[in-house]
Amino acid sequence: MEIGSPQPTSRVKRIVLSPSSWLVCAMLISGALVHYSAQVRVLPLPSADLALTRHSTERVLLILPIGYAAFALGSSAGLITLAVSLLIMLPRVIFLSPQPADAFIETTAVTLVGGLTIWLAWIKQNQETLRQKATTRLQAINAVSAVLTGSLEPRRMLSEALGRLLEVTGLEAGLIFILDEKGDDLILTAYRGLPPGQVASAARGLKLARMLVEDPALASQVAIPLKSKDRPQGALIVGKSGTYKFPPEEISLLIAIATQIGMATENARLHQNVARQLERETRLGEVAKEITSELELDKVLSKVVQIAEELVGADAGAIALLDEERSIITYPCLHNLPSELSQVALSLDEGLAGQVVTTGLPAALEVYEAYPAAVADFCKHGVKSALVVPIVSGEKVFGSLDLFTLKENRTFSERDVAIISGVARQAAIAVENARLYQSMRSYTRQILTAQEEERKRMARELHDDAAQSLVALSRGLDALLKSADQVPESAKQRLEELRQLTAEITQGVRSFSQNLRPSMLDDLGLLPTLEGLTTTLSKEDGIEVKLELLGDDRRVSPETELVLFRIAQEALNNVRKHSQATKVETKVQFGDDTISITISDNGRGFKVPDRPDQLVSMGKLGLTGMLERAQLAGGTLTVRSKPNEGTTVVAEIPLQEYGALLDGCGESYSN
Repeated sequence: MEIGSPQPTSRVKRIVLSPSSWLVCAMLISGALVHYSAQVRVLPLPSADLALTRHSTERVLLILPIGYAAFALGSSAGLITLAVSLLIMLPRVIFLSPQPADAFIETTAVTLVGGLTIWLAWIKQNQETLRQKATTRLQAINAVSAVLTGSLEPRRMLSEALGRLLEVTGLEAGLIFILDEKGDDLILTAYRGLPPGQVASAARGLKLARMLVEDPALASQVAIPLKSKDRPQGALIVGKSGTYKFPPEEISLLIAIATQIGMATENARLHQNVARQLERETRLGEVAKEITSELELDKVLSKVVQIAEELVGADAGAIALLDEERSIITYPCLHNLPSELSQVALSLDEGLAGQVVTTGLPAALEVYEAYPAAVADFCKHGVKSALVVPIVSGEKVFGSLDLFTLKENRTFSERDVAIISGVARQAAIAVENARLYQSMRSYTRQILTAQEEERKRMARELHDDAAQSLVALSRGLDALLKSADQVPESAKQRLEELRQLTAEITQGVRSFSQNLRPSMLDDLGLLPTLEGLTTTLSKEDGIEVKLELLGDDRRVSPETELVLFRIAQEALNNVRKHSQATKVETKVQFGDDTISITISDNGRGFKVPDRPDQLVSMGKLGLTGMLERAQLAGGTLTVRSKPNEGTTVVAEIPLQEYGALLDGCGESYSN
């Protein structure tokens, strides 16, 4: 799975050796022989009456090799085939045709249709190329991620990760250096593709690094720092012998993987430090796994507080977060405390949390009321004792983990402080992971938004440019048919066939444009668009459809309408392609806070997997896309189906701004 683009010579060689190339050549030769059969006399015709005198059919047939070459071999091959086809047709137009004007028009029409076919193939080819690059990048990152998450022993983890990195990129050699605990020197932790004797040299640290990077196996190399939270962890050096220029996309991929390795290295170091502690640290490691298993930020905070209470036997707890812009501390997460405390906002010189956030040091109070900066609202609700530890991300304190007793005063031991400090450290990692997860979801939203914008642009161009050109061509053919009084009937028949073909292509372009992004969705809203979608399904596939509205119809945000439309579109496509259904019912329900769409059919159904991640392995990519869209909109997707009992898909989306979902997205999936 090399990231670099194939060389032009290898691409040409592949095209020449492809059976499709020979098939195109055969089609062109056959077309030429048929087109000039009367001149070369190599094709035996059963009767002179059957000989084609106008040669319109042969010209139209030349579209076949053009389209086949464009879609099978690429747009360049399509252009070459178009040029060859034009060269085949021109001699008859110029020298042999008794009606050169008609022949010229037909040749021009064939050229335009062929060019349009090549353009459509080029669009498809570009989409496939972009999708393939994105897929290759994700596969490479996932391959390395699988290794990094498979072990917490640094040398083994980094050695396997380096091997997998070289495998997916096609590079020959690599080194991973890690900073020592003091951050003063580099330690060679993993290497591949270098002589063992040279690596086993007596040299160490920076001297060894300088010596190894001069090895011929790394004649062409790139060095990338390993960082985690902007702190250096080491360096990744990869390359190959000879002269090689790293393409930008490969460097971008290496930087992404290096970031993962840096984070994994820091996590491994934290794990080693935890492993050296006493029994409480072993328990802390088990707890950390439970905390980091959750990626929704609000759920992470709630779980952190509850686990911390269990570990030290506290009665209540809270998470305090620092708002740097306003220099205040708020309590977004409370457990076993009145919800009105979430409205408390403290300055940095108020409360025990203010002291901990300011100093970055844990603090414990046996008698909370006796603390000079005690918060009156907490005293009012029965707080007796308190233990507060900082939540640190990198070297920055951005909040605190607060634990309280409500029944009696208690002295928190150093062991309690150490345990909760460990929980807070793991909580910081969990919060960072949750924020990264939110960033990933935000990135996915941006990709979907860009995809929809590109679909809208392509649909508009197809409608405004290609479709209009085809309509003009069709009208020209109509005018030609009406004015060609002296043209033989056989020629009129050929012109009529060409006009019908142009009309079919026009309809295809319009359908393709509508499938990309129906303008009705933006102009009229969700319900009229769904009505058009179901009507098309009924007319084209003979499926009985029913569209039902529950609640008061109203326009919702364009993002929500688009999400529901795409889900409905995919569900109805599944009905058309796979379900063998004869009846489908679509319900749209407007609630006070949500809007839902239910699509039920009486088709053959299927066995729904227990977990949503199994949909991909089952080949249910359409359902996977529907689920992801619903989750990104903060909603849920429910699929109910059994073999021979039909399928029901229910999508429910909250009525709120799509871009304002900052607290995580819904993860509900039921069967």
